[in-house]
Amino acid sequence: MTDEARAIERVAKGDDRAFEELATLYQRTLYTHAYRMLANDAQAEDAVQDAFLLAYRGRHTFRGGSFKAWLFRILTNRCLDLLRESKRRGTVPLEPVRADQDEPRVDPVDVGPSVEELASSSELLRHVEEALEQVPLEQRVAVLLRDVQGFDYDEIAQITTSELGTVKSRIHRGRLAVREHLIARGWHPGNPRQPKAVVEE
Repeated sequence: MTDEARAIERVAKGDDRAFEELATLYQRTLYTHAYRMLANDAQAEDAVQDAFLLAYRGRHTFRGGSFKAWLFRILTNRCLDLLRESKRRGTVPLEPVRADQDEPRVDPVDVGPSVEELASSSELLRHVEEALEQVPLEQRVAVLLRDVQGFDYDEIAQITTSELGTVKSRIHRGRLAVREHLIARGWHPGNPRQPKAVVEE
C-alpha cells in the first residue's frame, strides 16, 4: 500500500494530520484546475482555500475511495459558485446557452481527440487554453477533468453529479469546440507543426 493510500485510510478514520498531508499533496493540481475554470489568479487561490476549509469541515463525511475526486468535487462546486456570483454582479460575460437539452441520450461512440492530443506542440497550448475559455462551462469542466486531470468518466460523473452519458456528451462537444476554434485559427489535423496563421496574431 502506498503512503497516499495509507493517508486516505487515516483520513477516513478522522486523522487530521493525514488530511493535511493529502491537502499539501494535491494543492498545486487543485490550483491549476481552479485557475483554468476561473481564469483569475486571486479567485483561484481563494477557491482552493475555500475548498480545503469545506473539505476539512466535512472530513468526517469522507468514506474512502478517491480522496482526490472528493476534493475536486468540492473545488469544482466552489468555482461554479464563484462564477455564478460574478455573473450576478455583472463582472463576467454570460455563459453561452446550455446545450444539455440537446445532448444525446446515448453515449457518443467517439468522444474525439483530447485537448492534450490537440496541444501536441507548445505553440498550440495557448490557443487550446483560449478555446477552452469559449466552451460552455459544463463542457469545459468535463474536458478539464478528463484531459488535464485524468479522471475517468465515472469519477467525472461523481464530481459533477451528472449522468455518465451526459459526461461523455459534454467531453465530446467540448473537444469538438476546441478543435473547431483551432481550425479557425489555421491549425489543421495531421499537421504536427503550428501553422503560421496560428502563431502570428
